[in-house]
Amino acid sequence: MALQSDRKTPISEEKKGPLEGLKWNNWILKEGITPLYLLFLQQLMKLHGTRGYRFWPTPPSDLTNPDHESLTISTEFWEKTSESSFDLYPQTTPLLSTPRRNQLQTSENLSITETIFDPLSTEQSKFIVPLLMQLGITNIATPPLAIMKGLTKAATGETPLLLLTPAYVRDILRNSTRCKLLQDNWKKDSESLMSNINKLLSFLLQDPSEGCLIGCSLLPLDGGSWETFSRKSTSRTQYFTSGTPLESKILEVAAGRLVPEGLEDTVIDELLDKGMNISRLTFPDIASLCQLVESKTPEYRKAWLINVWEYFRLCVTKDPGSKDEYLKSIESLPVYCGPVVGEPDSLRFLSPSSFASGSLPAIVDPNTPSLESGKAALFQGLNGLILVDKSTFPTTEPSDESVKVSSGARRLIKAIGALLSAMPYSSGRVFSDIPTEGIEVVIFKIHHSTSIITDMY
Repeated sequence: MALQSDRKTPISEEKKGPLEGLKWNNWILKEGITPLYLLFLQQLMKLHGTRGYRFWPTPPSDLTNPDHESLTISTEFWEKTSESSFDLYPQTTPLLSTPRRNQLQTSENLSITETIFDPLSTEQSKFIVPLLMQLGITNIATPPLAIMKGLTKAATGETPLLLLTPAYVRDILRNSTRCKLLQDNWKKDSESLMSNINKLLSFLLQDPSEGCLIGCSLLPLDGGSWETFSRKSTSRTQYFTSGTPLESKILEVAAGRLVPEGLEDTVIDELLDKGMNISRLTFPDIASLCQLVESKTPEYRKAWLINVWEYFRLCVTKDPGSKDEYLKSIESLPVYCGPVVGEPDSLRFLSPSSFASGSLPAIVDPNTPSLESGKAALFQGLNGLILVDKSTFPTTEPSDESVKVSSGARRLIKAIGALLSAMPYSSGRVFSDIPTEGIEVVIFKIHHSTSIITDMY
């Protein structure tokens, strides 16, 4: 190398020697030493695998007070490395590899264009890399952080580094064959299924794009099936998550649309923020679920409606201002239920609007042991009267339907009128089972409720 006047120090700046000497020294550093060192590293990495990374030069940005030679070699090394076709990158080995295999690399190293570089945190890498290996993707390298830093800054040309990112993994899992393989592998360990799903979705949702999950069949459903994520605004089917045991009971009618318990709230929140086809249960959803329950047995429907009205009570307690909106959403649906007097084991379902109109022979079943014997006899003897179960009725203001108040008594008289209208030539059948004390109750109610008579005529 060209030296300064002391015959010891290489010329590094024009003021310390002739320009020709500086150019000569730079040529030796860039075109002589650096290529030879790259060739040396290729053999070193082939023999020692990841242990060879410790012999790589420090990236220029990490050098502290470097001299001209060190800075020149480091800068040139990383530029040439980012363009080199040498096989410098050992593949990440499976977790079951032995320590001996880690020390002596036996698999072929990869070139920079063949490598998927893993820049993830240790925790994420331990989960994502084995997942990809299960899918047959083994061309992954996990260099130390300093190496990744040097490569990332140097690879600014037309061919940037291929990095292991959420977007990359998502594109892999949009392949139906690979996604099915992942599902099958996870089903073998059912206890870890939801944990694995939470980890994977949390990772994929780091992608800032709104459509980061569209096309991925990673939505698990009760029964073991899987659905594909799509935008809620365009999806024909919405899938539900339950937050409480009560919600689970209500949503079980939506067979094939319920996500199993265990999906973390943070994941659900992010899915909702991304506009995916998944929802938490809200009371406006009850209307669509009512259509599904109508094909079930009467006993199942009644039990389901009892849960719905308990859910209504909780929703109104939480948000009293939405009560009217909730009731409006189901006013035309058969969400009231009760037996019919004189028809053993019968259940009749009716809508709030039909009940409110007074056109049906229906009242809310008093079902109160403290009622006088005459009143009890009346309710139990009016054949055809529908006794709506209190547990399938909005109970926020139950007193309005009590037969002890004028509005409830009015409802009773209207119900009797509806019975007579439905069977104009069979009034004897309507009253045939009412004992004397029951008839006396009817007469008493009529004589002491002038408003009732006015309403009836």
